[in-house]
Amino acid sequence: MSLAWVIVGGALAIFTLKDLGAENKAAIPMADKLLEISRGVTLIFEDRSLFLALVIRILCNLALFGFTIFMPLHYTSQAVGFTPEQWM
Repeated sequence: MSLAWVIVGGALAIFTLKDLGAENKAAIPMADKLLEISRGVTLIFEDRSLFLALVIRILCNLALFGFTIFMPLHYTSQAVGFTPEQWM
């Protein structure tokens, strides 16, 4: 079923997105790029709700991806008893 949704999404992307020509891809100077990046970084410290959302997002992702580090350490410990070869 998921493969069908991937095919439908791919077909929608192919047939509905416009072709972006070279005229739309104008070269942006490096100074302008760095200015935009600095605006984004300073926005985090100016907007308190954005800062809190960023901190919450980091904490949630640490718990999610830390789980993959915890699992092998737990299952290869003395308490459970798997060897690293069995776990992998």
